[in-house]
Amino acid sequence: MKQLKTLSAALIAATLIISGCHSYYGVNVRQQSLNNGSYYLMQPMLYSGDKVRYQLKNGATGELTVSRTDQQNIYGDDGSVVAVSQISKLEKRGISDGKTAAAVGGGSVVLVAILFTAFLGIAVAGVMAGT
Repeated sequence: MKQLKTLSAALIAATLIISGCHSYYGVNVRQQSLNNGSYYLMQPMLYSGDKVRYQLKNGATGELTVSRTDQQNIYGDDGSVVAVSQISKLEKRGISDGKTAAAVGGGSVVLVAILFTAFLGIAVAGVMAGT
């Protein structure tokens, strides 16, 4: 029974570690002029499925999953539309190399601990059965 609790705790810890592999990175938004207007360039580019968070010039904040973009707006998969001209800060969710490395290292430690506990439990059970 103790082994089951240890295994459950290890699985929960591993899940929490792995879920932390993402971070938000800044997106550079630049206005470009045309003869009859302007458009906005975003670097890095946004693609369908990207998760972004933004702050508008009026102070409002939000998050959305990108459905599509055009030269003036970002469209969310929930039907929301954010005018790029109103954005003061834009961040895109991406995989963090450092957090991923830490998760792999932490996952390895958790795996070793689980295996050690399991083998120790089997060895103790064998000794107890022999007496």
